[in-house]
Amino acid sequence: MSRNRRHIASMAEDHPFTIAVERHVDLLSRFRWIIYENGTLCETSSGSFATKREALADAQRVMQRLVTRWRIGK
Repeated sequence: MSRNRRHIASMAEDHPFTIAVERHVDLLSRFRWIIYENGTLCETSSGSFATKREALADAQRVMQRLVTRWRIGK
């Protein structure tokens, strides 16, 4: 790892959000996401996704908005 990358990583601020992608309870061939804030349910996907990758990409977009709001509110 380059020296620059370590510096950037050490300056990155942690946030309290985590993502979980799970199979849909009723439609086992579909996926849903859940975002937790400090281990507590924060948001869930309103729909389902054909692949785990699609669900994760959507969750990351939503989480980015949450992180932005969280940082502004600090």
